[in-house]
Amino acid sequence: MGGSLPSANQRVCAIGGAAGTVHAATGYMMCRMTQSTVYVSKAIASCLDQARTQGEAFNADAAARSVYDALWTKENRLQRDFCVFGGEYLMRQPVTGLRG
Repeated sequence: MGGSLPSANQRVCAIGGAAGTVHAATGYMMCRMTQSTVYVSKAIASCLDQARTQGEAFNADAAARSVYDALWTKENRLQRDFCVFGGEYLMRQPVTGLRG
């Protein structure tokens, strides 16, 4: 967890660990990555269908943007920001207090 979100201006669409959604202690990355594959595949399929029905070439840039928008909705960004906030808060706490 932590760091900046993946860039929305590139063709490579990061998911899972590459997207900064790793939390090794809880397995959060696996849940988020598995869930996100549904949105990724639907976004790509929609762009492929649109190109086919309109008789145009597949636009990889538009597909990447569609995938990014599907993965990083406002709700998902807010949820990630909250998790990062929690992680940063815990990192500022004295270790002795966290051990219980």
